[in-house]
Amino acid sequence: MNDMKLILETWKRFENTIEIQDYRPVILFENNQRTEIDFITLIERKDLSDSSLSKILSESFDLELEEILKEGLLSKVGDFFSSTAMKAKALIERGKLQGLLLLNKLKDGLASMQKSHPKLFKIGIIVLTAIAAYFLMDILTGSEAHAAISDMDQDSLRLVAGSLETLSSEAMQQGNMEAGKALQTAIKGLQQAHQMEDEMKFSQYIDSIKGVSEDAHTALTHAMEMGREVAREAGAGDEDSRTFLTKILRLGKLVLSSQP
Repeated sequence: MNDMKLILETWKRFENTIEIQDYRPVILFENNQRTEIDFITLIERKDLSDSSLSKILSESFDLELEEILKEGLLSKVGDFFSSTAMKAKALIERGKLQGLLLLNKLKDGLASMQKSHPKLFKIGIIVLTAIAAYFLMDILTGSEAHAAISDMDQDSLRLVAGSLETLSSEAMQQGNMEAGKALQTAIKGLQQAHQMEDEMKFSQYIDSIKGVSEDAHTALTHAMEMGREVAREAGAGDEDSRTFLTKILRLGKLVLSSQP
């Protein structure tokens, strides 16, 4: 994966809104022994290839999720959701596309509640999908977007687009066409932009799809309204669900407040 300087701009507006910096450590298995490493230390290692970092983060995510699900507490899943979102932010700030992949991995983290808590699952998926659409549009409208996107290798493009397409499809399966279509349009924008050598044509094309951000805003707003309603229905007797929703809605609020 190529370094993308414009990604540093993508989360710039989050600097004054996101307060959580308590990253969970990354789980490693070396010589069949489990160890843990500080997340920031890991992602700033210069001797680690992009493919190795992707593999480590993916395996750690799966292991940590398995352990959390065994505890059976939605509040724990909410903590994991928030922590992973912050890890995605940190990766993106450092120009690492693994941040995009972690957003998609969060879909796997929510799958555990699809049958037992379908409303919570739906809200989480919509919030994630809208965030991903916002993120891609921020990339595409960045000041160095043309040069950075043109330089992306095909493997990176396919990996990012493929992972986010599954998230878009899930949102539409949950009945939220706004979020799903917004992300699909943003993905198509990334793919089309990658093929444009002329910077003027690139800018004109991006201008033609800027409505995606408005669609994502609408989808995220609706998801948050749904979340508040579900929280009211849960009442004091289901504090676990209320705690989970609070964490998801807080993340959505941070995204909305970061938009100009």
